[in-house]
Amino acid sequence: MGLLNKLLTLGSNLSNLDGATPNVPNFRDSKYIVGDETLNPNNLNMNPGDSAFDLNGETPSKYVDNLPE
Repeated sequence: MGLLNKLLTLGSNLSNLDGATPNVPNFRDSKYIVGDETLNPNNLNMNPGDSAFDLNGETPSKYVDNLPE
């Protein structure tokens, strides 16, 4: 059985809606999305806090000046 015959008789899981728009779930109701500030601007924290990489304005030492032994 050729590929065309298989697609014509069995169809494909990629085209089982025959061009119709699939149902899209409402992601705003998802318990995993509730804290996502990109979808809920009311949860946006304007002050993210201090960074572990902050050098307080200091320039880090150059790697070539501090080569491993």
